[in-house]
Amino acid sequence: MSALSASTSNNSSNLQQLKDEAIALEASKDYHEAYAKYEEVDVIQQATLGPAHADTMETLMSMDKVIEKIKYWL
Repeated sequence: MSALSASTSNNSSNLQQLKDEAIALEASKDYHEAYAKYEEVDVIQQATLGPAHADTMETLMSMDKVIEKIKYWL
């Protein structure tokens, strides 16, 4: 495996871990922390995949859902 392949694989693994943490936080109704974690995912995706990529759009939709849940519980 080349250094670039290893780096890409590691970044993908870290990104998936962040997404999994955001999903778990949302499931436990820790919406503010979930939103913060989704923001981390979004920053990485925007930089690596671009704003129009399907994964980036999915993260933005998840962030929107969390915002709606926060508004509901206020």
